[in-house]
Amino acid sequence: MKVLGIISSDKKLNRMINTTFDKWEEKSYRPVFISSEDDINEFINYELPEIIVINFSDPNIELTSLIKRLEEDSWLHYFGIIGLYDQEITDEDK
Repeated sequence: MKVLGIISSDKKLNRMINTTFDKWEEKSYRPVFISSEDDINEFINYELPEIIVINFSDPNIELTSLIKRLEEDSWLHYFGIIGLYDQEITDEDK
């Protein structure tokens, strides 16, 4: 079973993701929830996931160093990144 890294400390969001995974019949991925900088770095270094989900609205996670690392390390360019952001887009933003 492959792992799907969920970088988020938002308990409500993490519960929602977990509930969605529990409902899927296809169990080819297992969500792994990560929120500390050390755990994020260790996960990315050693798990080499195919996909990660990053909660870019999470105020408890320092994302600047993670983004810089993703940009600079060419080995990390081989997985997909799904970004979540908590902001409504209005007509003025378009």
